[in-house]
Amino acid sequence: MAQESDFTTAEEQAIQALVREYILSHPEIIPEAIAILQQREELARRIALDEAIVTNRQRIEYDGLSIVVGDPSSALTFVEYYDYRCPFCYENHPAIQRLVSENPDVRFVFKQFPVKDIPGEYPVSLLAAKMAMAAEMQGKFLTFHDTAFIAERPLRESDLLAIAEMAGIDMGRLLADMDDPRIIESIRENLIMARNVGITGTPTFIIGGQIYEGLQSYQTLQQALDEAWSRTRTTAEAKVTGQE
Repeated sequence: MAQESDFTTAEEQAIQALVREYILSHPEIIPEAIAILQQREELARRIALDEAIVTNRQRIEYDGLSIVVGDPSSALTFVEYYDYRCPFCYENHPAIQRLVSENPDVRFVFKQFPVKDIPGEYPVSLLAAKMAMAAEMQGKFLTFHDTAFIAERPLRESDLLAIAEMAGIDMGRLLADMDDPRIIESIRENLIMARNVGITGTPTFIIGGQIYEGLQSYQTLQQALDEAWSRTRTTAEAKVTGQE
């Protein structure tokens, strides 16, 4: 049964007409309305992304395939999804180098995420990702990684081969190892997991389970590590005292 406060069809049509007339008379409110809608959509996306990271955190941090630098037994993990052709990854790299150097007690996980290749062109991002993982098989990942991120842009296949040679990598073994099924599976797993949780761009960082998207300053990332350590230690103390 309709309540007394319900509008009749005629009243609803009249209200809609008034609203339409107002919008047409004041089109300046349209950008504001669109901005509010975009903010709501972004908030919903972030909430869904945060929830997906929590659900998949163990699998992201401990996939058994990605390259690990630092303390492999650390209670705190710093994850980076990156692409060697990404200009923001290139710009962020000095901060990452400093973080790795100054935080030896952190477990750094480097996720190959080659998404910058252009259809129809040579897949430089994918080649670089495979080279990086093959370099790790010779204990040369960081040397290759750091050299690749200081090389002139744009990166080409010949540049990557030269970088590998400068890093002192056994080239014959490198080219053979690049086709190792474990490398292909690792890259595939990264792409699938990123799609499942909603990671779309590079760089993307996950620090102690908290996600940070896009170019970040050293200060922001170090603060994120400090806060993550605080959360980790608080959780550990709660477990010891039985208060969790």
